[in-house]
Amino acid sequence: MRTAHGRWTEREGIVVRLEDEKRRVGFGEVAPIPWFGTETLMEAGDMLAKLGGTVDAASLEGIDERHGCLRFALASALAADERQQTAASRLPVAALLPAGKAALAAADQALAAGFVAFKW
Repeated sequence: MRTAHGRWTEREGIVVRLEDEKRRVGFGEVAPIPWFGTETLMEAGDMLAKLGGTVDAASLEGIDERHGCLRFALASALAADERQQTAASRLPVAALLPAGKAALAAADQALAAGFVAFKW
């Protein structure tokens, strides 16, 4: 991928999977960009280890703003069941938008196709 910072040939991340007592599953992606001011991948992993095997709304509130990528990923995973019930026609992945003004038209098309999350 080409960015304003140059070519991005590789990106590491963590996929989190949460399952509730009814065996409903939600996923989230932790893909930090430390030079944007987020946590590092190692810091996200350390925080996940501190949370242990249980994540709920209360533990989510305990994650500081520095760990924004982790917090977003866990919130996404926790909200998955609600999204499935209220927006069954929506796609559970983010649409990747092109650079520049082309992103505007692409966003409209992706929204019409069912996407509700976008990466630009």
